[in-house]
Amino acid sequence: MQAVTRLCKRVIFLQNGAIISDGEAASEYLRSTAANSASREWDLSNAPGDNIVRLRAVRARTTDGNVSGAFDIRQPIGIDVVFDVLEPGHVLAPNIHIFNETGTVLFITIDSDEQWDRRPRPLGRYTATAWIPGNFMAEGSFYARVAITTFLPMKVHFDESDLIAFQVIDSVEGDSTRKDYAGHLPGVVRPLLKWETVHELPPEDLLLEVRLMLGEQDHDRR
Repeated sequence: MQAVTRLCKRVIFLQNGAIISDGEAASEYLRSTAANSASREWDLSNAPGDNIVRLRAVRARTTDGNVSGAFDIRQPIGIDVVFDVLEPGHVLAPNIHIFNETGTVLFITIDSDEQWDRRPRPLGRYTATAWIPGNFMAEGSFYARVAITTFLPMKVHFDESDLIAFQVIDSVEGDSTRKDYAGHLPGVVRPLLKWETVHELPPEDLLLEVRLMLGEQDHDRR
């Protein structure tokens, strides 16, 4: 589907013999097929965790709050971790592990919100969101593992693998990290780095070499 997004200017999305959309339909198809895997919820009775904290939901979402299973590579991705604190007085650190489709750990991020850094949490429901910036992830499919940990003393309250999945799509519009290249770009991340170029007039020795080279080419043509 990533290749279809890059190479096809027009795509028709069919569902049960009916045309759902006609145009830039590849991203819409991915959103519709991946949406179910981009969010997980639990009742308190079966939620992962212990008598201190329970995981209630994990979801991938856009900046405007919509759950999505497919993201434009240029747009940020929010990973929500919703949890209930059942016993107050514990320092809790939500953490998210992102894997690619080969099982490689791309990165681990631990809650860095200064409001709760090393602070015990009172009773209540919390939604901690980690934001992955646009033009950071490579194109492909990704999976999230979520845990909540207390570090001092060390205690893992839950650690759940492959909770949600989402895809990153890189179309060819010239303003992403791939520029105008439509082929495969390897790598586990794809940051849009800042480049700087300094242009100077050529030094005399280079000008002399160019003149000599051009003179030899002119002589060969004669």
